[in-house]
Amino acid sequence: MSDPAPDPIDQTEGMTLGEHLDELRSRLFKGVVVIVVLFFVAWFYRDPIDQVLEGPYKRFVSMYRTHWVEEVEQRIADDPELVRTDFFLFDDPDDDRLLPQVDLSDKLQVTGGSEAFVFKLKGCLYASMFVGGPFLLWQLWGFIAAGLYKKERRTVLTYFPSSIVLFFSGIAFGYFVMVPYALYFLGMEAPPDLVDPGYRKGEYLAFMSSLCLALGFVFQLPIVQTALARVELVRPKTFAHYRGHFALASFVLAAMITPPDPITQSLMAGPMIVLYEIGIWAAYLAAPKSIIPEGELEADA
Repeated sequence: MSDPAPDPIDQTEGMTLGEHLDELRSRLFKGVVVIVVLFFVAWFYRDPIDQVLEGPYKRFVSMYRTHWVEEVEQRIADDPELVRTDFFLFDDPDDDRLLPQVDLSDKLQVTGGSEAFVFKLKGCLYASMFVGGPFLLWQLWGFIAAGLYKKERRTVLTYFPSSIVLFFSGIAFGYFVMVPYALYFLGMEAPPDLVDPGYRKGEYLAFMSSLCLALGFVFQLPIVQTALARVELVRPKTFAHYRGHFALASFVLAAMITPPDPITQSLMAGPMIVLYEIGIWAAYLAAPKSIIPEGELEADA
């Protein structure tokens, strides 16, 4: 029977500083090459990627139009001096197509020839990082793991898959929920009959990417709580004791990283509070039973 293949991480033990630096360069090079290759592949699909990135904006426009049509119809019903053709293309009540001057365009604006190109460039970069990011992280992990004991490696490998899943879950929550509703509630302050609410591609992409990335890190909270409880740095009861403080801190943090409206801040702070509560329960499950007095879990619940 053949011997099992040697662990590539174990083979790095005993290296000199120079050899470790060579190992780091090699792993970073592999990860970067994968990202670059994926970028060029993504460039051939830049138009579909462009449409995917604009998905939250399209959903926002659909939600906003529905609200705006209902508001206009209510205005017409309340004011006999208004007629339907002041806002709609036709007088037919079954036709709710608005006049262009009072409608919100579903196309993002560009203010220069390079803005659309930069939007596609960044979109392809985000797509390549989204797909190739886990491979790059795995390469970095292969380097870091060489300085850890086997027990510590097993602990990290236990949480690494869950951390990746939660990170992408946070991005998905931002893409499908946070960004469209944040744009919707912000857009409520700019009715198209009073202002021309044009949305630029560059500003929209920065807004969407920052919120999605922030939520990706926010969703790591249960993993952090579980790990701290597992290594006995923080007792689960401590997390439970400070849940009120954390709720307040969540709204403060949300106010710092979201637009200045209470709805968007609540959409950010709400998941943070829920994740913190999940983290408390996960901490109780992961913590050694010797540090949890009998009846403590029931009392905190």
